[in-house]
Amino acid sequence: MRGYDQADITAAVEKHWGAISAGQAEDKLKEIRRLEKALNPKVLAKADLRNGRKIYQSTCFACHQLFGEGMKLGPDLTGSNRADTKYLLENIIDPGSLVGLDYQLHTIVKNDGQVVAGLLKEKTADALGIAVIGGGQVTVPVSGIRDHKVSTTSMMPEGLIANLTADETRDLIGYLQSPRQVPLPVVGEIQVGDDQLKVAEVNRGTVQKQNMEGFKADSWSGNSHLWWTQGQTGDRIVIQFESAEEGPHAVSAVFTKAHDYGIFRVKLNGATVVENIDLYHKGSVITTGDVSLGSHPLKKGLNQLVVELLGANPAATPGKMFAIDHLLLVPE
Repeated sequence: MRGYDQADITAAVEKHWGAISAGQAEDKLKEIRRLEKALNPKVLAKADLRNGRKIYQSTCFACHQLFGEGMKLGPDLTGSNRADTKYLLENIIDPGSLVGLDYQLHTIVKNDGQVVAGLLKEKTADALGIAVIGGGQVTVPVSGIRDHKVSTTSMMPEGLIANLTADETRDLIGYLQSPRQVPLPVVGEIQVGDDQLKVAEVNRGTVQKQNMEGFKADSWSGNSHLWWTQGQTGDRIVIQFESAEEGPHAVSAVFTKAHDYGIFRVKLNGATVVENIDLYHKGSVITTGDVSLGSHPLKKGLNQLVVELLGANPAATPGKMFAIDHLLLVPE
């Protein structure tokens, strides 16, 4: 809009939408382009979403909500266009390029000299309600205001990700793009991805790695899972994975659910850890999220997961398929 270079158009836009900057500085544009290229789908597929949530809590939590977590000072990110990497980078690196009316900084000096700075949330003839960083709201009587200024500068500081490593930036952006909430990381946890799960036995059907980039309703670590197809009731697959140390571990797994998936029993090193799990899901292909397999002694080196096909949900499409995204091991 500013490109029209007409004062009346600019004034109308800023009246209804907020202040528009004269344009992004070249250094910011270069940084956005650099990171957009660096954070390509293959890189983001390796993002540690749990670590990304941890970084979110230290960089974004104080002002923004995502999946119901965080403060309501800034825009709620849950419904934003966060799947678009460029959109995220533009808003993080150059937050002042477009500042909506609801997010302009109000600085009030009270008659007693106290300064209140934040966003205008309520306005009556007698008082202003100012939301401040940390989630609180301060009511300031109009009669007690000595000075009131509105800034077109964003309250969101620049340089939020400047001190993050490349991996941390990847993890944060990956988490911001996640379609679902993920648990926070646990100290010492080890993720065993589908590329580290080795098929030792399959008595029927085919087991292969399936690319999941085209399934947008959820996310898979590495954008893939280990996929078993063409199995029949009574069949099984044996999956081996390595543990770096011997001893008790809390073990969990993330499986895939879809309309043509089956019902399975899961055993770990000979012990039944899930009597039956129904992986049928009507509609979109999604993950189960973390499914606890309990606490179990693991051997140093190879351990064994056995998946037995029990049947299918009556509502399922024929297929009885199975897939696992990853295991999570936490030494106890």
